[in-house]
Amino acid sequence: MKLKMILIAALSMAVTTVFAQNVMRNLSRCERIAYSDFKSVHPFEYIKKDNNWQLLYMLRTPSTAKALRKAGLTFNDEQLTYLEKAGMVKQVESNKWQTTLPIFDIEQTAALRQLSRSIATDVMDRSEGDYRQLVTELGKSNFADNAFSIAFSYMLDGLAWDAIAPDRYKLDNKADWKGVVWILCEPRKKTQFGTNSYGSIQETWTRTSLKNAPQHADLMPLAQCLLDNEELKEATVIDHLKPYGIVNEAGKLQILVIDREKQDAVNNLCHRLSASLASAVKDNITRAQAITKIDDKRTSIVLFHEIMWDTIDLLQARNLVKVPEVLTNEAAPKEQFRNVMFVIE
Repeated sequence: MKLKMILIAALSMAVTTVFAQNVMRNLSRCERIAYSDFKSVHPFEYIKKDNNWQLLYMLRTPSTAKALRKAGLTFNDEQLTYLEKAGMVKQVESNKWQTTLPIFDIEQTAALRQLSRSIATDVMDRSEGDYRQLVTELGKSNFADNAFSIAFSYMLDGLAWDAIAPDRYKLDNKADWKGVVWILCEPRKKTQFGTNSYGSIQETWTRTSLKNAPQHADLMPLAQCLLDNEELKEATVIDHLKPYGIVNEAGKLQILVIDREKQDAVNNLCHRLSASLASAVKDNITRAQAITKIDDKRTSIVLFHEIMWDTIDLLQARNLVKVPEVLTNEAAPKEQFRNVMFVIE
């Protein structure tokens, strides 16, 4: 999940007064999320252009262009056409326009996160033993320090997402992009974790770790060797990856390998944990829709996105898994990158 920031001018007092129910905050103070594939323009760019954010926010409530201008919002008709082609607004009730972009105001965001925290806590209370066992099982092959990476990148950011919303990158099919995009008007105060894939190689990252992470140009030759079931023999690549603990001096892989289809203890635990989360999302869709006011597919995506971060918070608060130092400290030894990388076969 990558967040960009942009300053948007505040609305005029006239707009704030007339549309009191729609008091908005600057886009730079909101959290933007996108699971999307795009051809030439990222969905965020449509939102950031000109004063489109103001326009989109105000059109959460259907309105005519005339009413918006009377309230003090300055825009041209081409902006509405531009946003319509981008799949961000639609015409309703003859001459009225409405945003199709899910935008959750401060109150909605707070209610959504209260629900997600409750769900995540309930699931964690029932699953705590499985997380402890996951660390134990990984420790049997000397990969206990990979527990956080497996819990986040393999289970939460992988198996659980695939169970809950396998089509999230294809949900909307707009002219220039497809997927799902939404905005929360209260950013979550958290460390931002993500997962990068280099073929079958997975890497858990933070903005801190990316500053010192192994290079794409070195990981891709290794990924190709794994795909071809061949040994890595390029001396330069070996020299570059060895300090990270990814391969040894002979080019032999030193990081955890997971066979997704294998019925071993680690896989069984991860599938059980992801199934519990998927079931919890399904069981609480109606409650979440009362807050989001959008369809069940998009609601499940929005809800699980919040549950995922609550789960990460709970894992740390209960000391169930330890966040590898390399994700939080730029000065961490390079060889610790092996603790945030693994291979999926």
